[in-house]
Order: sequence, then C-alpha cells, then structure tokens
Amino acid sequence: MKEGVLKITLDTQCLIYLFDPDFDKPPHFESLTQLLNLSFSGKLNLAITTRAEVDLARDKSAIRKANMFEKLSIFPVVGSVATPINSLEGDRELNSQHAKLWTELRRIIFPGLNHNDKRIHNKISDIEHLIGHLINRRDVFVTNDHDILRNAKTLKDSVSLLVMAPDECLDHIRKESEHALRKFNRGPVLKYAADVMHIGGIGSRLTTKTAWLLTDHGYLNAEEFVIVGYNNGGDLMSLSAKPGYKIYNCASYTGNEILHEGSVSFRRIRLEDKMKNGFTIFCEAI
Repeated sequence: MKEGVLKITLDTQCLIYLFDPDFDKPPHFESLTQLLNLSFSGKLNLAITTRAEVDLARDKSAIRKANMFEKLSIFPVVGSVATPINSLEGDRELNSQHAKLWTELRRIIFPGLNHNDKRIHNKISDIEHLIGHLINRRDVFVTNDHDILRNAKTLKDSVSLLVMAPDECLDHIRKESEHALRKFNRGPVLKYAADVMHIGGIGSRLTTKTAWLLTDHGYLNAEEFVIVGYNNGGDLMSLSAKPGYKIYNCASYTGNEILHEGSVSFRRIRLEDKMKNGFTIFCEAI
C-alpha cells in the first residue's frame, strides 16, 4: 500500500450492503462500490476488523453466511482487543488503556447498555470494531449505524475518532481530490487511466469504476472516463477509450485474458468464475 493513503475501516453493515443478494437496493451501494474500487486501485487502504467475522457468524442462514465469509477474503483484517466475550486470532491482549477506551466508547454510544439489552452482543461488537480501528491508527471509520453517526462530534472530541457515512466519506475524498486539481490549475487531460472491477464472480451485480490522471495527481469523473460494456452472453466485459483518446496500454491485475489488444478504441476481458475480474486501460489524447 502506498505511503500516505487514507486508511478506512468498514463496519459489518457496509459489507452486507455490498454483498448480500437479499438486498434489492442496498443503501449507499454506489458510494461503497466506489470506495472499494479506489482500494483495489491503490488509492486508499480499505480494511475490516476481526469483529466482522463475529457479526457474520450470527447469521442463521448457512448459505448466506458461507457466501459472506468468502467475500471477507478480499479485505485486509485488523485486530481488535481480546475480551472474555470475543477473542479472535489477530486480537491484542486487553490492557488498562484498552479498558478505559472501551468504557468511554460505551459511555458515548450506548450509555444505558446492560445485560438485559436484546442487542447487547451486537453493541459490544460495535464498540470493539471502533477499538480495533483506533488501536491500529486508522483514519476514518465508515458506517451506517445511527448510534455511532449521531455521536460523531463527541467521538471526535473525546477519543479523536472520525466516523462517516459512506456517502460522506466519498464526498470527503472527492473534495480533497478537487482541491488538489484546483491547486495545480490543470488544463486539458492529456493522459489518463480507466479501471473497471467486476466483483463477486459470474452473476454478480457489483461492478466498480475509477479514473485518474497519469500526468499529475488527481481523480477524474468515472462516469465520463470509464466506459464499460458487456456482450450478449455476459461473459465478456469491455472498456473503451473516451472519444478523442486512444488506448496505448492495458493490464489486468487479476490475471484475466485480454482480448483485442490491437485496438486503440477498446479492450475486453473474459470473465472467470472468481472473486475479482478487472483490468485497466491507459489512454492519451489523439
């Protein structure tokens, strides 16, 4: 991972929004897929904590649980703290500082938490997600949890914890990128890279896109610069250059076969039955 990139931690609900097929229109889906794609292309560091495994293990559907655990393999995992309730490989031994942090987070987010609470185990996991995020010195915790988000200011003031909803986090990244673009007062785009990632294997609905400048630092509008298509059979995915540009190079970092390598206007890959199928085209102005 590149030095200095933003380190983002996803909570378990975000994973469910991304990968659970039972959601017809999951909340924040577009923002989460864009964050995921920025991570795959090395533009940010996206990780989960060991408590994602704890949360997903509670699912009563064996098939859905197995599917979600498979999806976890695409993320780096950071440890939380080992407690009498939850202790997983990668967790750190609980010390007095961790215990104080645990108490403070409970006071802020769940002040009335007690053993009679029907969601006590979920709430304990929420606290331990945040502890894992903090002790690993990560930058932004991304969640859709109302109890956490409504206490965002207090969490920032008390324990220096920055929490954001997925849309808010993506907007924050875009503003930082736009600020960098204005700072350098760039003219026309001369060279750019366009990247597409199909996630989840054949039949998945999850496709993410990103584009960035090659002559300087900064992201581009993916909807404008990343032009994706599929054949009628759905087994070939194409990526085309924006009109006025030509492709001069192409690479698949997921190892897919690249088709039409002689074309300057588009390239294709054959989708395989694996978690990630993706490729990048490198374009220059004609």
